[in-house]
Amino acid sequence: MEENTKTARMTRLSIEERPIAECRPTRLLSLEHAPSCTGKEFWSAGLTETPSFASNPWDLYEPFLKLSSGMRLVLCNDRTAVREFRDFNIAPPNGSPYITIRHKNFVNIYETYLIKGEFSAIVEYVGLSLEDLLQKSVCFSEPEIAYIISQVLAGISFIWSRKLGHVRISTRNIQLSINGEVKLDHATSPKDHSSADMDSLRVLVLQLMRETVETLNSGVGKWSAEAISFVEAIPWATPYELSDVSFATYASNSC
Repeated sequence: MEENTKTARMTRLSIEERPIAECRPTRLLSLEHAPSCTGKEFWSAGLTETPSFASNPWDLYEPFLKLSSGMRLVLCNDRTAVREFRDFNIAPPNGSPYITIRHKNFVNIYETYLIKGEFSAIVEYVGLSLEDLLQKSVCFSEPEIAYIISQVLAGISFIWSRKLGHVRISTRNIQLSINGEVKLDHATSPKDHSSADMDSLRVLVLQLMRETVETLNSGVGKWSAEAISFVEAIPWATPYELSDVSFATYASNSC
């Protein structure tokens, strides 16, 4: 079976239920080979209509695996690719097409299905969410956090620049692939921690650091001055300004 299928099988093994271990460092990202983007990709991004069908998706997709998180994976393209099958609570009104964001830092929604009043979608399978990794006691290094935040900032900056609907910024809806891709899941409307409020980014950074505002400044030698200054600047800065801060320079290096 092809690489995507193998990746899903490895994921099944990696998130089996087991006792939470002591927080451990990791090398999750190969920053030397981080995904890159071009100006052409940026300007071709935007909103797009997702194809919608009234047929039964199970006639086209083969159930593959249900993860402990509840995520359901399916096989497609002659069993060579893995996708996520997801139920949606609210269908677009009056049969209008489902509008999704097309951008390298957002999870792709390939197709939607509306049958007997039930709305579902075939979604890109990226990998584990940041919440999954934190629950498994993964400790991110400062360069890894800087890279992840730079990619989140790229997504937020895109939303702000195109005046698009805001998305939720939380460890649950940010996914990380084994190839270093960082993608925002925008399939659900944010009730809080929205990209409209930059303080949601500060909460995210502190969670990745496993710090609070109170403990951050007491971590002598643990975090660089640039990292601490970045966290302090988040509430009053725009995503464009934050992208220029030295802590987030991976954003300019990868795009």
